[in-house]
Amino acid sequence: MKQSEDIFSGNKSGFLAYGLVMFFILTIGFLGNVLTLFVLIRPEHRRRNLTPLMINLALADIFIIIFGYPLVIQANIRGNLPESSHCIWGAFVNGTVGIACIFTLTEMSVVSYIGLKQVNRNSRFSARQNVYLIGASWMYGGLCMLPPLLGWNRYVVSASRLSCCPDWVGRSAADTAYNLLLVFFGFFIPIVAIVICYYKIYSLVRRNIVPGNLEVQLRQRSSRIKLVRITATSVAAVMLSWAPYSFVSLAATFTGKQVIELWEAEIPELLAKASVVYNPVIYVIMNSQFRASLFRILRLRRRDTVPLIVTTYRYSVRPSADRRHNNMEQSRGISLLKIPSTAESQILRQVTFKNM
Repeated sequence: MKQSEDIFSGNKSGFLAYGLVMFFILTIGFLGNVLTLFVLIRPEHRRRNLTPLMINLALADIFIIIFGYPLVIQANIRGNLPESSHCIWGAFVNGTVGIACIFTLTEMSVVSYIGLKQVNRNSRFSARQNVYLIGASWMYGGLCMLPPLLGWNRYVVSASRLSCCPDWVGRSAADTAYNLLLVFFGFFIPIVAIVICYYKIYSLVRRNIVPGNLEVQLRQRSSRIKLVRITATSVAAVMLSWAPYSFVSLAATFTGKQVIELWEAEIPELLAKASVVYNPVIYVIMNSQFRASLFRILRLRRRDTVPLIVTTYRYSVRPSADRRHNNMEQSRGISLLKIPSTAESQILRQVTFKNM
């Protein structure tokens, strides 16, 4: 207890700042990911290949917000170091979820490449394939964080004294080997795979479209390129948030000591923890269909019934001898269409041509 008092006594302002930042992260992250789930289960989003993986990311973020962070934060609020059992649980859950999310983003990059490559074919994944992809991400994360539970390395209080992590400054060869393998498999291998996928996507976009229904292919291609951009932005945000923590951890592993001071050590950890906020924000900013669905859920736009003028042109084509006598009859009809009131000015006339 004396050690805890020494740690927190001179850092009241820093601890308050940490508490406020974590409260913001947990609140915005929870609300944003819950709303993301409500949007992604709507019919207009369910049929996309990336949707199950996006749902997996949202569920992972909600899981860590509810079951990962609060136990350690509760100890911080009391002014104590995390208990041993809470420390082990928090470090294992945080690491597993973090690596599972990075692996899921890697899978999203691969799926984006496959979807863009097979734009003229049915590249929709089956439910079983989606289960395999989601299960693989969680198994990968769990296997990366399992060795400390079996005696290879250990979970200890981090340099900031506010959370827990693997023992990055362990002096034994086994500790060093695990730390290097963890960063290598948990961070660098996914980055390499993602870079390769997006290089292939970039090369694919520069090529001509394969023969077929060009109009349909162009429409599908445009839609999938938008999803690729959103995925790439999510990947960049998560990787940038985890990169400082990974490099600081590697530096501690190579030097055998912490390379930054007490409260400075929490900055890389906060950046990594803030990754639970990024995806919902990116979806809202970059995806107009996601944004429209979210506004409908929040009832931010009123749907009115306005008349739509439908004009039908009827052509009479007579035998070739009398083609100079062609005439055209025009009939007008009015039907009702429900559209958002904000789009009333954009109503276009629908014209149907019928050959007789």
